[in-house]
Formats: sequence, C-alpha cells, structure tokens
Amino acid sequence: MSNTFSGLEIGRRALNYFRQAIETSGHNISNADIEGYSRQRVEASPTDPYTVPGINSPAGAGQIGTGVGIDAIIRIRDAFLDEQFRQESTKEGYWEAVSTSLEYVEMFLGEPSENAISGSLSKLNQALNELQKNPDSSATRESFLRELDNFCTTVNHIYENLDEYRSSLDQEVQLKVDEANSLLDRIAALNGQIKTIKALGDEPNDLMDQRDNLIDQLSKLVDVKVSQADSLGSISVSLAGRILVQDDLARHLMLVPQDGNNGFYDVQIEDNEFATSNNPQTATAAISPEATEGVHSVEISRLANEKHWAIGDSTGISGFASKDESLGIEGGFSIQVGTNGYSPSSSSLAGGVILTSPSTGDLTHYTFRAAAGGKEQVITVDWDTTSGSWIINGSFDAGNQLETTDLANFINDPSNGVPLYASVDPSGEKITFKGQEGHLVSLTDIEGNLVSLMGIKKDFPTVQISITEEDSLQTIVNKINSAYSINSQPSSPEEWLHASIEQAVNGTFYIKLESNVIGENYRINIAPSEGRSLFAAQKLGLVDSDGKTNIIQHSEDALFKVDSQNYLSATNVFTKARPITSYNAFKADTLEEVIPGVELHLHGVGRTDIRIERHVNGGYIAGLIMSRDELVREAMNFLNDFAKTLSDQMNAIHYSGHGISSGADLTGTPLLSPIDREKEAASALSVNSTLWERTYLLATASDDGTGHTTGSGDASKALELIQLFSKRVFNEDSATAEDYYQSFIASVGSQSRQAAVMEENQSVLTEQISNQKQSIMGVNIDEEMINIITYQHSYQAISRYITVLDELLDKVINGMGIAGR
Repeated sequence: MSNTFSGLEIGRRALNYFRQAIETSGHNISNADIEGYSRQRVEASPTDPYTVPGINSPAGAGQIGTGVGIDAIIRIRDAFLDEQFRQESTKEGYWEAVSTSLEYVEMFLGEPSENAISGSLSKLNQALNELQKNPDSSATRESFLRELDNFCTTVNHIYENLDEYRSSLDQEVQLKVDEANSLLDRIAALNGQIKTIKALGDEPNDLMDQRDNLIDQLSKLVDVKVSQADSLGSISVSLAGRILVQDDLARHLMLVPQDGNNGFYDVQIEDNEFATSNNPQTATAAISPEATEGVHSVEISRLANEKHWAIGDSTGISGFASKDESLGIEGGFSIQVGTNGYSPSSSSLAGGVILTSPSTGDLTHYTFRAAAGGKEQVITVDWDTTSGSWIINGSFDAGNQLETTDLANFINDPSNGVPLYASVDPSGEKITFKGQEGHLVSLTDIEGNLVSLMGIKKDFPTVQISITEEDSLQTIVNKINSAYSINSQPSSPEEWLHASIEQAVNGTFYIKLESNVIGENYRINIAPSEGRSLFAAQKLGLVDSDGKTNIIQHSEDALFKVDSQNYLSATNVFTKARPITSYNAFKADTLEEVIPGVELHLHGVGRTDIRIERHVNGGYIAGLIMSRDELVREAMNFLNDFAKTLSDQMNAIHYSGHGISSGADLTGTPLLSPIDREKEAASALSVNSTLWERTYLLATASDDGTGHTTGSGDASKALELIQLFSKRVFNEDSATAEDYYQSFIASVGSQSRQAAVMEENQSVLTEQISNQKQSIMGVNIDEEMINIITYQHSYQAISRYITVLDELLDKVINGMGIAGR
C-alpha cells in the first residue's frame, strides 16, 4: 500500500527529470551554432501507478500516481523534410556544376568580341573584299592571309581551351569522387557506432546528427537514397539500386577509365564495375550522359582506310617529259565522282530483256566498267552476226537476246573476274548488283549505253573535259580544276576532285586526280566524252588500254552492323553513318545517328557489345560528367564541323583558281591545310604553309576555259570566296556560316541562362526547405531559456515538496509517541 515514504521516490524521480531537462536545454544552447545539430528534448511520462488492478489489489479510493519517468532523450527532426532537402540538394549540386561549366564555355568563346570567332570572321570578310578589289596587290594578299591565319588561330585557341577544360573537369570528377568516398566511409563508421549504442538501449543523438549531416553533404554530390535498415538505428545508403552503405560496411565509387572517351573516368559502384565495350580491340565508345541506357551489339566486317581516291599512271609508263609542252593529243573524256550505291537495281525490263537483236543502224558493241572497292572489270557485249548472238567478253553466248539472267550468270562466274554479285528477281525483269565484300558499286558506260538502258545512273554531275593538240599537262590540269564553281555544278566539294602534276620514279610527269573528300562513295569514274573514245584518257594514263582505271589509291568505307542494321562510314570515329536500307534504294548516301548520344570508335574486325549504363544520375558529380561529356564536347564538335566544312569549301574554290605572276598558270593549290577527318578538325585548321612562302599562288582569278588564267586583274575566285559565306553550305546545307555560328552561340547562351536559372531556383528551394528544417530541428535560444526557467521553477517546486515530506517524516519519527513525557 502507499505510504509516506513513497512520496520521496516521487520527488527523486521528478528531480531527476527536471535536472535532465535543464541539462538537455543547456546542451541545445551549447550546440546552437553547430551545423546539422538537431535540438533534443526529454521525453517523459507518468510511471506505473499503485496499484495495478487485479483480484488481490487492496481496496482504496483508486490508483495512486508514483511520479514521472524519463522515456528517452530524442532529436526533433522531420524525416519528410530530410528527404525533400536531400532530393533538392542533389538537383542543386547538378545545376551548380552545369552552370559553372557553361560559364566557362561562354568565357572561352568570348562573344561578343572582335577577338572572338565572329569578330575574326568579320575581319576575314573585310580582307576578302579588299582582295577582291585589289587582287594584284601583294600587301592586300598578305593582309588576307594574315586575317585568315588569325581566324584559324582563334578557332585553334578556343578548341584548345575547351579541350583543356574537359581534362580539368575530369580531374574535378576524381576529387569529388574521393570526397564522396570519404563521406561514405565516415557514414559507415558512424552507422556501426550508432547500432552498437542503440543495442545497449541508449540514444546516440549527436552521432545520428553527424551521420545525417554527412548524408546531406553526400546527397549534393550524388543521387543517393537513404532508408532505415533496422530497429537499431542503422541506415542503408544506396545509389542506382545498389547498396553503398550497410551497417559499418561501405562500397566506394570507382573511377573507371573509358577507352573511347580519351581515357576520361566514368563513375561506377565498387563490385559493380563494367566495361562500356566487352571487346575494346573491336570497338569502343564515347557515351553522352543523355544516351538511353541499353546494350547494343556492334559487328564490324571492315574498317575504313580513311583515304582519298586517287588515279593516274604513277608508274610513269605513259608519263611525259615536260609539264608545259604541248602534248599533241586531241580528244576528251568525262569525269564523274560517285557510285551507284551499295546495291543498285535496274528498272523493270519487259520480259527481262536488256538487248534484242539489233536492227540496221542499231549499236552492236557495248562496253561498260564494273567496279567495287579497289577492283574493276571491263565488260564488253558484242553482236555476232555469224551466230546471231550477243557475246559477252568474247566467249559467253547470250543468244539473240541479252537478258538479265545472262548478264547475272556471266557476272557470278568467278573466272570472269567481275568484282560484283548479280541477282535477278523472280519475274526476271529486274537485275540487282552488289559489290563483293560489301563495297559500293560503280557501273560506267565506256562505249554505248548499256548501263543507261538498264536504268542505272549516278546522282552526281558529269564534267566533260575537252583536250586540244596545244594542251600541255598543266593546261589539262587547269581545265579539270576549273570545272568547280559554287555557282554551277559541280558545286560542293564532295562532287568534285582536284588535279595535280606528279613526277614518277622514272622522272616523267603524269596527271594525278584525287577526290576532295575521303570515302568510298567519292570514286573517280573516267568515261569518254560524247562521240569520242577513251583515247585521250588512255594517253594521259588515267585508264589503261582495256578501259580500267589506273588506281593509285582506293578508299574503303567501314562496313559494320549495329543491332541488325548495316552501315557504312568513311571514317572509323563517328556519331553518324550511312544506313544500308531500301528506303533510299540502297544508295547508302544519307547520314543518320547510329546510336543516339554515342560516338563509336572502330578498331578491328569482330563483334562487341556497347553497354550504356549510368550509376550516377544526379548531383554535382553527374553535373560534371554532363558538362565534360555533353556540353563541352558539343561545343568542340561544333568547332570541328565548322572548321572541316569551311576548309573543304574554301579549298574546293581555291583549287579551281589561278594565282598571279609566277602562279598565273597554276591551279590546284589548297588555301588551307586539307583536313580529312572531322575529329579534331578545329585544332588542325591552318593556312597552307606554301602560300606564306609564295603568295602569288593565292588563287583569285578564274580559268578562261582553255587552261589559262583570265588575267591577274580578275578576282572572280575571290568573289566566290565572299559568296561562300552567304551560301547555305553549313549544318548539312541548311545554314550560312554566320547563321550556323550565331545559332550555336545562341544555343550556348540559352543553355547557360537555363542552367543559371535552374541553379538559382534550386538554391532558393533548398534554402526554403532548410529553413523549414531549422524551424523544427534548430535551437531557439529564447525558447530554451524559457524551458530552463520553467524546469528551474519545477525543480524548486519539487524540492519544496520533498522538504514538506521531510518535515512530515520528521514529525512522525521524532514527534509522535512523546506526548506526556
């Protein structure tokens, strides 16, 4: 039963509670300025009353209270706000990194400024206009070359800065990953301590605050998820569905070099590392953070040799002793750059008949060249009046009608040496040709029009070259070069070539024709001019006596398959390639993105899988990777495309023009150092060094049609260079130089503004949530002082209560039973 002494226990418990409450308030005040500290509160409740109801409970007025008991000292936090803060902090970290990087990109571009690309372009145009006015002036010519060199240097410098900045971003990725790993280790260590203390029944509030603070810091770096692991206070930290921290164990973020991305690091989770390519000897890839995750199979049948087509008699057998003396050759030939595609088909031929028995006056002799890759074969079809049959190459009897099946059977016989395969559709009315080893097919009529009769043609302009007895090697070269103009066909670098005079090992001179652009699709085809034979071309060593092209160097495209789709590419590093599909009649002449957001690097024949997977999708580290592999690289890719297009276009015009003075009879000089590949083209952009030594080779005049200059006062080629900047030759022929560049600058500016706005918005939002958190978990000094005073009064009151009890007990003990003594 309750007694007087039980009141002392009530007092003791109350004293303990109020003392602990005062100490807790003092602890709160002491840590008011500590980052991440959560205010604490003593949770108390009445202790069990006397007595517990039961059969043997003593009779009485009711249950009697036994005082207060301390349940726990808890932290005041809001788990929902913690989660919201971490999510928004992750976004803030991402946009902070992106915004900073774009500020650097804008700084490197330096727009608007007369020293930036736009200013250099403007000065270059002014120098061109002056050159067009005074093409003979040495000072004007040198001034133009200086402005052109300044422009090239500006592009080089910006590209170099962007490239170096990519490297610095990669270094920053390393530093931030080290920081994240340190945080993970500390979180795991605290996790273990907290679990141990919790198991002993205590509340490690300060350790839990430290852990939460570290998690907040980590969430700004990467997009981690946090969950309660067990009832002992242990938490689990995960990233991309993979555990980073569990109990006192931590997995680190690993820096994995990417072969296809300059060795820059991808960030992956320890024990979950993967290679982008499972066979890097075959292919690697540089993957944008915006690429869709997945696995793509890549099967490479052939690598590109990345060479130009070049033809001529480099043996010197048909060479000439002089470059400038008349050759005494009368005639002509046609030149066409291009192919018929990957798998050209004839039109529908009634009954499958290509040629019927000739009537009087009809052609009885046809010759055409069948080519694929570096191999060619000349096929002749003659009418034999004796047998009344068409005879192919002197031996194959096709009967009185040449049918598609006859031609296919001849071509498919390996002994005939034709580098093609031929197939006929079930109706027999259409024949389809395909190059051996997957090379592009070129069919060219030499005599007669058999290829045309089959309805097969090339979508490239044909240029007729007329030669007179007075022509020398140099005037013939000039006639070939001068065929190009941006105002008439051929009008794009891909459609034409440039000619030069080379010296063979035997000391003689010969004409070399070389395609302006690398790629199998830019094959050089020589055919007779209308009404003429190949005599002139044979004398010049462009074709042999049979009509085969004298190939010095042939171009081979890469042939590969991605996810069951076949492609061709002129280079081994690309984002876009030419799909081999039926929608463009298998011409394989249209560039399309192979794997969106992926730059493929082909290294060898074989098969590999390209794996696109990201472990880090948010936070500051993800922002750094986005900046490095998308935003900065996108700017570099633009400069590469801009430089490559400008170089090709300006050189094509300059090849076609004449110089002055000692260079008046010369064409075929490049204005800029030729650039074969778009990759790193911006760093290679430079003025042809020969022009610095011999400014008279700067081509400003046109050809008069006879292989001679129109005169030193002519500036028509300088005018074409001026007109080039107003032509839509950039961005796949959709924009002028200025439009293309300004669109790029506007895009960078828009991205930068968006990133700055997003960073500011996220910063404000994170601060608002932080303020909400602080309103709950933060220490309010005034409130704590009120609590201390309250607990102090309570402590004094309960002390007075104990004093009263003491007096009562003293009366009982010392005063009772002594009356009357």
